[in-house]
Amino acid sequence: MHITPEELTEFKRIYRNHVGEDLSDKRAFDLALKMVQLYQLVMRPLPEGHRCQACETEVRTSLHGIWSGLTFSEI
Repeated sequence: MHITPEELTEFKRIYRNHVGEDLSDKRAFDLALKMVQLYQLVMRPLPEGHRCQACETEVRTSLHGIWSGLTFSEI
């Protein structure tokens, strides 16, 4: 995943305006990457016509990996 310096700066500005804290470039990159991963996970197509237990397990596992390390104020 590639996040440009301009995108990182914009993410940091939005975060500062919303949460009231400044982020280091590394922390901003980590949070932006997790946000993109969550978006990709939520927006991907679901299996057609049925619930898939394996898919549900994969989503839960992915969400746990994405959200680990975030504080409540960052969610």
